[in-house]
Amino acid sequence: MTPADAALPPRGGRRRPPGLRGEEVAQLAGLSVDYRARLEQRRGPQPSPQLLAAPARALRLSENELDHLDHLAGHEPPRRHGPLTRAAPRGRC
Repeated sequence: MTPADAALPPRGGRRRPPGLRGEEVAQLAGLSVDYRARLEQRRGPQPSPQLLAAPARALRLSENELDHLDHLAGHEPPRRHGPLTRAAPRGRC
């Protein structure tokens, strides 16, 4: 994702590597730069699934990417599909 993809104003200079900088991800997610850095470095308490959703939305993660993020944070990914349906027993209508 580039700053233009996120509707952020361009900053001067060439980006190395390309993509969003940490402070830009924090801005998009509504997090402080310090807290985003602590999350990235796995310092502090385990983030809640709701808190993880903010940077996931900002980065427009897919469901699979969000599940992976939950897994990395030590959470069981939520079930996004309805419960499995059981077939009716044979001989019954």
